[in-house]
Amino acid sequence: MKDLDLGVEKAALAVTGILCAVCVFLGKTDVAAAAAVGGGLFTLDFTAIRLVVRALAARGHTLGFSIFVLVAKMLALLAIVAALLVFAKLDIYGLLIGLSSVVIVIIGKGLKEKGKESGAL
Repeated sequence: MKDLDLGVEKAALAVTGILCAVCVFLGKTDVAAAAAVGGGLFTLDFTAIRLVVRALAARGHTLGFSIFVLVAKMLALLAIVAALLVFAKLDIYGLLIGLSSVVIVIIGKGLKEKGKESGAL
């Protein structure tokens, strides 16, 4: 855990916060709440994927077991999202806005690193 870089997570939460502030400014508080939940949930999911992959790779588990663990994690995330949509009546568009904020940061970080490698940045 010492060498875990939290750059993506911090940036994703910052972008989610900015998007939530814009939604509140526009008067869409239900969308802002769903975006905050979506951004936080998918940031946690990204962190969980990173930790699970690192733990599985370090211990040398078989490919079948590794796939099983990742599928089980994804099913748990799907169950949480479905429960939030059904029982908490979260706005699906806000949830997608929160998800997209995390994806935007992941793509941006990847492009930035690739640009540094090629000397473009």
